Amino acid sequence: MNFQTNKVSLPVRVMVINPLIPASQLFITKILSGVIFGRSQLVDLILLVYANEIDAAHVLGQELIACAFPCYNSVIVTSDLPTLADADVFCFMTHFVNPNKFDFKEDKDLDKDKANQQFDNFYLIIKIATSLGKPPTDKGPVKPAVDEDTGETIQPRKPIILTDGILTLDILMIVANTLPQDVMLFSTTPLRSIAKITLSEFLKVRCCDLNQAYVWAANDTVFHAEIVEPFLIEDKVVQSHWCDWNAMSPEMLETLGLEHINFNASWMKREFIEKMVTFSKANPYGSIFKAAELSRTLNAIWQPRCIDDNVSTSYTSVGVISDGSLGTIKGKIRGGSIPVELQVMAAIRYWGRHEIQEDCAEIHGMSQQTLSRTAKRVAIALASKSSIYIKMPSNLREETETIRKFEAIYLKICDIVCHWRGSTHDARIWRESSIKRRFEEREFKGKLIGDGGYPCTPYLLTPVLRPRNEAERRYNYSHIRTRNLVPYCKKFLQENVIDKAFIPALVDSETTSVFSSVDEGSYNSGSD
Repeated sequence: MNFQTNKVSLPVRVMVINPLIPASQLFITKILSGVIFGRSQLVDLILLVYANEIDAAHVLGQELIACAFPCYNSVIVTSDLPTLADADVFCFMTHFVNPNKFDFKEDKDLDKDKANQQFDNFYLIIKIATSLGKPPTDKGPVKPAVDEDTGETIQPRKPIILTDGILTLDILMIVANTLPQDVMLFSTTPLRSIAKITLSEFLKVRCCDLNQAYVWAANDTVFHAEIVEPFLIEDKVVQSHWCDWNAMSPEMLETLGLEHINFNASWMKREFIEKMVTFSKANPYGSIFKAAELSRTLNAIWQPRCIDDNVSTSYTSVGVISDGSLGTIKGKIRGGSIPVELQVMAAIRYWGRHEIQEDCAEIHGMSQQTLSRTAKRVAIALASKSSIYIKMPSNLREETETIRKFEAIYLKICDIVCHWRGSTHDARIWRESSIKRRFEEREFKGKLIGDGGYPCTPYLLTPVLRPRNEAERRYNYSHIRTRNLVPYCKKFLQENVIDKAFIPALVDSETTSVFSSVDEGSYNSGSD
């Protein structure tokens, strides 16, 4: 009986600040369900609450335990101020009306309860930031953890601090300014979603029909946003249409009932940004949005770490260090010039996966011609460095050691000629093959071994038909022993591969009769 198991990683400790608000509870269910860290990653959940909320937090903890989530390992309720050693991930969820901006002067209508609630948020964040910024107590060198099953040393995780907005992130950066450099700080923002919503409402199209949106922001009112050209995924823009703007083709403008005078690059720089600012000030997002954005962001942060997770695709961050030999080239790619990183990654994907150039180019947002030129440039750049990184053996001893490190070609098929009928004699197949001509031109230095059906030539050794002395008999014995690998290989191939996998059935659609694509005795032995 065979058992298949997935390796379960050490539990990750996740601390949630303000876990009793609806957004936090939805976020917690996503964590324990395996949406963020994967279903093979256990989670030690830490609920940080005020001292007067301990009882309510215990009720929430019991409810989470009763749900039997697949990633649940433990739930701890605490009101103690944390340190960086208490958790691997710190998630801040706040009561702020707008987690990206706060101004007391603009909130004249803020009632007393909400004002007290927001003050409590500020107080809690400042206290936690102060505690996180404290240097660790000197307890001597910490022994690294060791896996009980494999005995491997487990490297400690770098802390991750994730906030629901820029406001909390600013407080952490100001108050906890002594945080170690390996602590990763992240914040969510709604601006990318706002950019798509604003443009989709103006164009009267769906958000999923628009290309990706990119935002560079200081806060919700000071930012710059761009949409990848062409704006619509299905749109095809010819560069000769407009001199300075290729965001939308004239045909698509006409289909949407727009004119270039009213919808152009100037509109995107001014009115589009103004509409986004107005939308962001309204802050229409509530608990569901904050939980969804926090989950999406944390998943993107954690995904490069989960190489051993039970997911079909693993991701990792790759950096490219260039000496300037590649530079940037201009090609048919959205955005103009192709950076060095994209050139290298596109070439590696094309070579490593043996993909069709058109498919690989489409994934990286470039044309097939551009990918072809890019792969050539990268290959030339790598070849120019071969003398630095590839060292050839300099003497016979090094050459012998190098050869021993390579796999032997024992029982390996280098080439197959399969376009001849089964009744064709092996000698004719050999006589009309290109490999025979190459041997006659002395391109190869080795010798071939064939049976009695082939002619004996200086490069093709066949057995002696009627051996007359001991030397010829020893030659035939050695010849047969060496050549026995060929029929064994063909028998192994027929019994284990051809008979089981490579005899498809051809169905005649007119007579609905089935014929085997390989008749009995039609296997071609080919040349030896």
